[in-house]
Amino acid sequence: LLGKSRLAISSLERALEDFRRAQRFPMPPGEPGEAKFWEGETLFQLKRYPEAQAAYEIVLRQPSPLAPDAYYGLGWTALHQNQTETAVRAFRQLLTGWPAHRLAPSAAYQLARALADLNRPAEALALLKSYATTYPESPWLAEAFYLHGWSELATDEPSAAAQTFQSFLTRFPT
Repeated sequence: LLGKSRLAISSLERALEDFRRAQRFPMPPGEPGEAKFWEGETLFQLKRYPEAQAAYEIVLRQPSPLAPDAYYGLGWTALHQNQTETAVRAFRQLLTGWPAHRLAPSAAYQLARALADLNRPAEALALLKSYATTYPESPWLAEAFYLHGWSELATDEPSAAAQTFQSFLTRFPT
């Protein structure tokens, strides 16, 4: 709890020390992998992405209730290191294993964006076609609508793209 408190107030180096100290207990406190997960979160905030990635991967080696969060963190660390294929795999794992998780809307959008970056618009489009109905309250909804239209253009569907962009402008005029 001390580490999480320090993380919350951006005392990152001290939080990192706390999470590492907690892992040295014979039976670390919290859920399985929890201290290592929070170590990864702290390293991410410190922009120490390779170390954060390693921490998330350790969490994922054992069953943990924090696995979906670790996959999400792994996806983001991969994006920050230009490891787009790794990000795609991580976000897919989260969505496959925990489709209703609180991070699923963001993971689905980030996955579609990564697929677009990899010039795989048909795969992005497959995700985005149901995005608005699956995640109607998503904070990424406008971006997903726009990426949907872009993906239709990139897959040579100009009529569908025009309709999607018109819906986008109607729904998100600002």
